[in-house]
Amino acid sequence: MKHLTFIAMEGIDGSGKTTVSRKLKSLLTEKGYKVFLTEEPTGSLKVDPVLAEKRDAESAYKLLMSFTEDRIKHSRIIKEKLDAGEIVISDRYFLSSAAYQGVLLKDLYSSNTELLNFLLTLSSPIEAWPDIVILLDIDPDLSLERIKARSDISKFEDSRYLKKVRDFYLALSEILSSRVPRYNVQSGSDHDTVRPFWNNLKKIEIIDSSIRRKYLLSRCVSAVEDML
Repeated sequence: MKHLTFIAMEGIDGSGKTTVSRKLKSLLTEKGYKVFLTEEPTGSLKVDPVLAEKRDAESAYKLLMSFTEDRIKHSRIIKEKLDAGEIVISDRYFLSSAAYQGVLLKDLYSSNTELLNFLLTLSSPIEAWPDIVILLDIDPDLSLERIKARSDISKFEDSRYLKKVRDFYLALSEILSSRVPRYNVQSGSDHDTVRPFWNNLKKIEIIDSSIRRKYLLSRCVSAVEDML
């Protein structure tokens, strides 16, 4: 089995993913690994704050296009790091768009699986996909309590919306987990465009991030260490 190289940290704001990502990098560096820590959206993407406040499908689609374009460019940088033998940790990646924008688009599709396949097909130019996704799960009321003192609270952060996003994160993770290890994709099938995703993904780990920070970090380390 190929060694783990790409870790995507996911979760709603206030779940602790940014702090855990930084600490995980430090721990892996101490173990002798070369680690590249990155995040999304990247610094080159400027999100329209008015658009980010809206909760309709048209606005979600526009944001999805912007985030996907940013991710495609970002994936080239990640691929360079992976090719150089580095471990990559990304604070947010594909599932962030799938959850935050997807939850506003899901009523346009017959099922969550159909929506997921659309999102993955749209993302087919992406050059790097995670080996493991760590989803830090938390009640949105608690997450908002954690970040209420922040001056840079995102327009994406309101309780009702975050509850829907959290639920959709979990729903999408369940679909993806059912396909790990990936099924055998037949040539010419509707799933050909998403083969890179299934080829890489080995694990989706859902961790309760309301636990004490030191235990949360320990759980995250345990989730990846057997794959290093």
